[in-house]
Amino acid sequence: MAAQVPARQQAREIAELSAKSLRRIVQLGGTANAYIQVIAHAKHDPVVVTAVERYLLAARRAEKHADTATRGLFAKADDTLAQHLTGLTGPDFDLLRRETAQRRLAVLADPAELVADFGPLATRAARVSQDIDLGAAMMQRAFLDRLRAVAALDPAQLTAAQQLLLSGRRKVLKVLGGEWADSWEPIFGHLRRYAVGIAERARQVRAAEAALESARKTGKTTAVRAAEQALRHAKRVLGGSTSKVKGLLGEAYVPRWSGWKVQMDSWREVAELEARALGREWEVRRVVGDLYIDGAESWDEAILLVNPRTKQAKLFLAAQYKVEKQVTALQQVQNDALRETTPGRLPKLTFGDEAYALVPMGPGKPSHRYVFNAEGGKVSAADIVRLRAAGLEVQQLNLNLSVAEVGELVAVLIDAVADTVK
Repeated sequence: MAAQVPARQQAREIAELSAKSLRRIVQLGGTANAYIQVIAHAKHDPVVVTAVERYLLAARRAEKHADTATRGLFAKADDTLAQHLTGLTGPDFDLLRRETAQRRLAVLADPAELVADFGPLATRAARVSQDIDLGAAMMQRAFLDRLRAVAALDPAQLTAAQQLLLSGRRKVLKVLGGEWADSWEPIFGHLRRYAVGIAERARQVRAAEAALESARKTGKTTAVRAAEQALRHAKRVLGGSTSKVKGLLGEAYVPRWSGWKVQMDSWREVAELEARALGREWEVRRVVGDLYIDGAESWDEAILLVNPRTKQAKLFLAAQYKVEKQVTALQQVQNDALRETTPGRLPKLTFGDEAYALVPMGPGKPSHRYVFNAEGGKVSAADIVRLRAAGLEVQQLNLNLSVAEVGELVAVLIDAVADTVK
């Protein structure tokens, strides 16, 4: 059974596959496409179709439950799928093997074995590349276990924070599921790389909270004020890590959210018409993440019209995601627009290992721009006025995921790191 493979060996397998796998331009449908390719390679053999379907169902259940029966069903489905992957070569299949290996590690590996393997390496987390996925799996396991524990509580006894956590969990698992390379890898990869610092700052917040509780018991106003100030400071220090993880969660969530996917399908059709009008050398690319203008981070997502021969690109649509209380995406839209029109030369647009000269869309054809913010985020009216004065029209969309829900999910992620790295 797959569960008998040592965690260290599984982590090495993931790292090796990662080196061969697709570069991180997250162009949607990576793993989904891999499952389709498995079925297509088998010429739609009903046995293979059933194996894929059962694996996906077992994986979805394993995300939510950790009982012996669920783990057993997942292990069986995992073994069956692995047999059908034997001998298949190519980027799609490498990606799928890495995906299934990571899930196997997070769901089936003995937690005690993960602790034994990961523990001694905690203080050199940033330097041991082959163990990155092992540490990520351990944190993912801790995160999922915490969510399952809250979900098992009596609904009538849940606190307001726990209710927000569970509603956020339901939405996020519906959209992201357990997809690794397409969803969770950037989040847990970041947590793994910076685990030691994040854990230290999170424990400082816990200590400050405990100190405040003790001060309140003394009834001494001076001591309480000092403890409150110390807690505010500890939270500010941790805040940078929290904001980064919130951003990564938003970057994983928005492109896969059904409310946006429907619109993107429509925009893609319009973009195809624009590309055909430019000539047969032009094609449409939807790119999510790792977009840079002259070396500076730019849009979170874009639909580009590109000409591979002339190495030119036009920005058809750009989107920014924010899941913060005070939405700053509108300010970033203006900054991006300024970089898109550098006087005297064409800006350099890069994504992955590709580079293009960014050229204007053309007279009367401005780029379409979107800003997403989590429900409850506040948008500055002054920013909207300033953009309109600059001739930039931006569509604002609210996610079905709230700022508070994201906050609770990220708090659990941070706690998982703090309890993983000692």
